[in-house]
Amino acid sequence: MTVPKIRLNVDIVSPFAYIAFHVLRTSPVFAKCSITYVPIPLGGLMKQYKDKWIYKEKIQLARRFSVPMATSYPESFLPKTVNIQRALCAISQRFPEKLEAAIDALYRTLWAENNGKIGQVEVLKPLLDDLLGVNNSQQILDVVSMVTYVALM
Repeated sequence: MTVPKIRLNVDIVSPFAYIAFHVLRTSPVFAKCSITYVPIPLGGLMKQYKDKWIYKEKIQLARRFSVPMATSYPESFLPKTVNIQRALCAISQRFPEKLEAAIDALYRTLWAENNGKIGQVEVLKPLLDDLLGVNNSQQILDVVSMVTYVALM
């Protein structure tokens, strides 16, 4: 019998991707599935945010599936997550075995701990240091800086 495969497109700013990520990791229904996590900017795929609808739905779904979720939006919401997504892309290429843990730490920081400053280096760097070690996290941040620099040229 073949192993069921699931691909989850993740964007740290999406509460629904966070809920799906949490359920895929904790529900026994998905225990035998091969799951691939792909960091992408979901904002490019979606229409304009529907703030009230998103707020109501994220709370209902989080409760239904027992996902740790703050009941308010983080201060400074919507955080700038472009560099986070770039870091996740770099991690997926250089340290693929660490990608799931990185996604988990970032989602938890934004959605469970309600930290809207997740995109700032002073919050992001310690998370990456813990996950990858100081040298490797600096390597990822250097890649993010380079990609950002090239994009601005």
